[in-house]
Order: sequence, then C-alpha cells, then structure tokens
Amino acid sequence: MFKRTALIVLLITAFLSALYTPKKIARALSSNEYLRVITTDTPIYLDQLGTQLLFYLPYTYYVKVLSIGETFAHVEYLGDDGTLAIDGYVPFDMLYKDDLSVANPYPRLTLTTCAPCVLYADPSLSSPVCYLFENRNLTFLGNYVNENTKTTLYYVCFNGRLGYVEETGLFPFTLENHPNPLTFIPEEEPIIPEAEPSENLTTLRITIIACLLSAGLITLALALRKNVKPVKQTYYYDENDYE
Repeated sequence: MFKRTALIVLLITAFLSALYTPKKIARALSSNEYLRVITTDTPIYLDQLGTQLLFYLPYTYYVKVLSIGETFAHVEYLGDDGTLAIDGYVPFDMLYKDDLSVANPYPRLTLTTCAPCVLYADPSLSSPVCYLFENRNLTFLGNYVNENTKTTLYYVCFNGRLGYVEETGLFPFTLENHPNPLTFIPEEEPIIPEAEPSENLTTLRITIIACLLSAGLITLALALRKNVKPVKQTYYYDENDYE
C-alpha cells in the first residue's frame, strides 16, 4: 500500500514539474508586455544570434516583447505614436519586468543638426545614405560607440531613412529618464550619522566624573560610619536600689 501511494505522489510531482514554466517568461509570452531597459549598454541586434549590433537602447525606457527564445527576446521598439516600429533581438536576461503601468514606453526626442553632416547606413561610417544640412530634425532611437574611432554615434531616423550620425554634427541634448519609478534600483537603508568625536569625548568625561563622584561619596560615607564611636553607658549604684 505504501509503495503504491509513493508511486502516485511521484507521478503527480513529475507531471506538475513538466507543466511548470518560469513565471517571468510565461507572463512575457502570454501577451505583448513591456520589459524595461535597466542598463546603459543594453544592445538590440538585427539577428537572433546577437552578431549584428544595431545600437544601445535608451536607459529606463521599454521594449515590447514579441517572443522569447533561449537567450534572446524578439522585441518591438517604437511605433506607438504613428512612427514606424522596428524589431530586433535583445538578451532576455538584461530586461526587467517592473509590473508598472506603462505609458509612453519609448523616448520622444528630436535631435537637430548644428552643422552639415552625413547620415550613414553602418556604424563603421563607410556607407553614406544622404547629406544633412544644418538645422535638420532627426528622430532619436539610440546610441552607438564606434570601436575604431571611439566616437559616439546616434542611431536616428530622417525622412523615413535610418542611419548613424556623429555626435559632433548635433546640438547638445539631454534624454530624461522615463517617468516611471526606478523600481529596479534597490532602496538603501538610511545611514544614521555617528556622533562627532568631540561629543563622544565629552560624554565619556561626564561618565567618568560621575563614576568618580559616586565612588568618592560612597567611600566618604563608609569612612564616617567607621569613625563614629559608640556612646558608653555609665551605671551608678544607689544603695536604695534593690537588687
């Protein structure tokens, strides 16, 4: 009877284990959910093997997960405000599910050229797409660091054409964090400042003085108690007293 019960329990456990899928992946697959970019070097690739880097996704913003592979998530980026969406592959372990309500998941940032420059099709800057004059507006998608020249490039869209432009051809700009709370950053416990050394020294001196005074008073009390001589009683004999 015991062996039969143990076998049934074992079969049920094995069946449930086969059905189990990690919660994070299962929920991402169940719908087009948004996962968050939590580092400044989260890459998005053209291919699912991760060999053709497009650019680095903007920190604190989101991508929409289309499917999950063994290592990479197939994601969609942009396309929520009438712009054309692009898709690519992001290492799934670099994305974060914060369970927050997501409005405006992608950055809306327009860059402006400060001088004539070139839009390139590749980050090596070997395939020019078109010439950009001064004060042309470009839609920001992400950034890229050229490994050869160590210069910063930006992946942008201009008149429906995607490409890279050098940082030197753009007016300075700032990309603010997404307004959602940064729940992926652990909260630090408040640090209680230690007392200043002078305060500690003063407290120690007061304690020592109090202890010395107490000891002195106790010693004085004991000394006075020892010096008090007992009063001798004198008895007088009267002949009239009866024994």
